[in-house]
Amino acid sequence: MTENAGLASSDVLREHAQALWEVTRCLGDPRNVDLGTIGGVCAYEGRASDYPAVMPALDATFTLAGRR
Repeated sequence: MTENAGLASSDVLREHAQALWEVTRCLGDPRNVDLGTIGGVCAYEGRASDYPAVMPALDATFTLAGRR
């Protein structure tokens, strides 16, 4: 639920997951940076982002939840 702009400005992310931090800084569309989230980009296979490629490299896991 963290917006991309928050990730791009995170010193903690830069220190502990630099590859992910660098991907957040390469998003071109300002609307995606301001309003988009990392989960949203991954869920919708964001073709303008490298998030889906970086996540397996970082051994990331996702928990999907719905109303039920």
